Amino acid sequence: MNKENNILIAAQTPYQFFSAILIGKKLIDTGAKVSLILVDPALERFYSSCLESNLFESVKYFQINNKEVNADGNNLSNKLKNFIKLRSIKKVINKFLIDSNFKSIVVFSDNHEIMAHLLYAGKKIINARTLMAEEGTAVFFSYKRSSLDTFKSAIRRFLGFSNYRGYSIGWSPYIDSIIVSLPELVHEDYKQDRNIYTYPDGIYPQDVINLFGRLSELGNDLLNKDSPEIFYLGQPWVESGLWNKETEQNLLSCFENSRYADKICIKPHPFENSKKYSGLKRVSLINGVLNEVPAEILFFNMKPQLVISVFSSAVINYCLRYKQKGILMVFKDSPVDLNDFIIKNFQNNKYITVVYSIDELNDVLNNSEIPEKSRVSQSLQASRDWEGTINSAVFNL
Repeated sequence: MNKENNILIAAQTPYQFFSAILIGKKLIDTGAKVSLILVDPALERFYSSCLESNLFESVKYFQINNKEVNADGNNLSNKLKNFIKLRSIKKVINKFLIDSNFKSIVVFSDNHEIMAHLLYAGKKIINARTLMAEEGTAVFFSYKRSSLDTFKSAIRRFLGFSNYRGYSIGWSPYIDSIIVSLPELVHEDYKQDRNIYTYPDGIYPQDVINLFGRLSELGNDLLNKDSPEIFYLGQPWVESGLWNKETEQNLLSCFENSRYADKICIKPHPFENSKKYSGLKRVSLINGVLNEVPAEILFFNMKPQLVISVFSSAVINYCLRYKQKGILMVFKDSPVDLNDFIIKNFQNNKYITVVYSIDELNDVLNNSEIPEKSRVSQSLQASRDWEGTINSAVFNL
């Protein structure tokens, strides 16, 4: 197969799927042939619609984990099954790469073993150009913040794992280039000596949002006319052991007792226990299929006046792209490097307010005036540079 315009994109999470649609659409519009790999249960529901769309040269689905959260724990039987399955998948991928002869391979993370292998095999087997596009807040921190001990690393290396050290995103030596939104905030360990490309400023292109709605079969659900004015993005701080339950309950009580409680909507994180929100009466929750939609898409369609999170790239990008208000939180229970990053980069930001306690959050909520919804983002236009930027990054123009 002709290698010149033959591209592979691989995604693992709903946000990565949206980014794959963004990059894939702009490549297809300029004549590229794009193949798509979807990985693990969070994306299984998109496989059929992508296959039937006739947009992609081929669509493949691979699954290692049985749940969206990789939580097989210490179950040796599950680990053995996953290991055998992974070896089989790697063989299939190797043959697929050789048969397809891709010029470039695009991923969004390298901590998942399939993505790590795609980068390794893409470079070593077919000498493809490799690109990693940003995935959430991982770009702001060193991949070394997550690692396994020497013994576990040695075992994983012996078994042939690509990411045998258990690093977070950005470790792979097989990445030629990265594409990010805020290069000035990206950690040096993520940049390394890679070529850096920058997404355009401004809102996401409407045609990409429309295509995501069609391929996710959520087109009508995304057109929510009763959209909330304030969004809070939940995160699994308690579930991950970083927060105690009292801190989280105090935070939820702050929302419930706010003067704007009836205007607040919470989007739970997929890794959270949703029962924690059952006691809320005035604050609403995003439920059903919309909870599977990346926050970036919800923000684009619903255009809230205020977005709140402890720390979220969706909040940061929305505030800076749409010139809207947001709140980030520096709490003593949160990781030190996270708090330091927020203080250093957003303490004096025009659009993002940093709060240091639940009492301060309560004061900000109750003493702020929420702007009229009709005034939000009306003057913003999508940049015309998306196609040029993406093609330059993928083809090294």
